[in-house]
Amino acid sequence: MVCIPRYKYKVLVKGVDEYMLKKIDEVRKNYPEIKYVQRNIHPDHIHLVLSFPPKYSIAKVVQI
Repeated sequence: MVCIPRYKYKVLVKGVDEYMLKKIDEVRKNYPEIKYVQRNIHPDHIHLVLSFPPKYSIAKVVQI
């Protein structure tokens, strides 16, 4: 999954990227079935490689 800010502005700078990592970890606390294989935060996008059980649809995981 790739999350891109509007117009690919470079808004994920130091401080904001640490905040995003905390928020991504909070999702893991509430949904322990969702596993992060890989996560990278770049200034203009976020890469997430996820593993989740088939009871969740891709749309539901993106919504979470």
